Amino acid sequence: METLTDILRSLGISEYLDGFIAAGFLTWTDLLDITEAELESLDVKRGHRRKLQRRIATGRGLPKGAPLAPSAPVANV
Repeated sequence: METLTDILRSLGISEYLDGFIAAGFLTWTDLLDITEAELESLDVKRGHRRKLQRRIATGRGLPKGAPLAPSAPVANV
């Protein structure tokens, strides 16, 4: 089974590993339920969020070319 580190490296976004761990996302399974708001609060760049969301969707059986569900806009607080 791939580790969180392995998956982030394969996506070219391993710079977020420490932030995910500090926020309590210790494993890939933990990260599967991360929200758009949490990704934004961790300062994950938009393109990197999309890479990660695509990998999560693919891991859940969504076809590679299937569109990702739009997420609700996050209110500025």
